[in-house]
Amino acid sequence: MKKSTVHIHEAGHAAAALFFNTRFKSVDIIPSDEKIKGALGAVRECETLTASEIQTKGLHPMMEIKLKRDCIISMSGLVSEAKFNNKRYAMRLHHILGNGKHDLSEMFKLLNVAICNDGHVVDAYAKYIAAETVFLFDSNPLLWQSVLNISAALLDKKELTYKQCKAIYSKVMES
Repeated sequence: MKKSTVHIHEAGHAAAALFFNTRFKSVDIIPSDEKIKGALGAVRECETLTASEIQTKGLHPMMEIKLKRDCIISMSGLVSEAKFNNKRYAMRLHHILGNGKHDLSEMFKLLNVAICNDGHVVDAYAKYIAAETVFLFDSNPLLWQSVLNISAALLDKKELTYKQCKAIYSKVMES
């Protein structure tokens, strides 16, 4: 990921989380080696599914909805970055294992648990999620505007709380 698009990347995750009414602590564009080596920013403490939840509760219909939501949030950074750079996001496994591995590794862990480690099905579902994520941002101009506004605030402040992001998002959605 180019450093110049980190703000868009992280704002994409935050806007998608807000779209799905998923809480998080904060979003930042502060390089950190604490949790993810080499990360240039992060959405902190996002309320998402865990593999143990899927293993314990099984993949019932509500869990499937949460799984799809969380996968879209995971994919939103890369899709936002591509949209910002006027490129189409193309899901390629080598890309995910390279540049996007930090964002998407948890998604693939969840999918492997949910889909019983069937690699072909996991890959197909991940491509479906990528298409859904592209569609989400392309078909919702206000959502995209919220990405741009959150990213502008991130460039100014470097870190935003959930409450600050929610205020930006709500202002755009009310316009």
